[in-house]
Amino acid sequence: MTHEALESIFVQRHQLAEYLVESIRESAITPAKHYTLPIGPRGIGKTHLVSLIYHRVRRREDLRERLLIAWLREEEWGLPHTSTYY
Repeated sequence: MTHEALESIFVQRHQLAEYLVESIRESAITPAKHYTLPIGPRGIGKTHLVSLIYHRVRRREDLRERLLIAWLREEEWGLPHTSTYY
């Protein structure tokens, strides 16, 4: 989903999103490191929130040279088959 679409349907957790983006910024530019693990029942909006934060962080000029973001699939259950080992 596009950043604009994610922003347009995002509700009720604006303060949390801002806090998480700021936490990532602080971790990237200072020695203080922060880790967050969103938990909750299926369908509560965890993936939406993480996607929104990903787009917000990616657009920040001050973080471009300091972060390398790895996007992992939400429900990846196996390793991709690339070759056979003997």
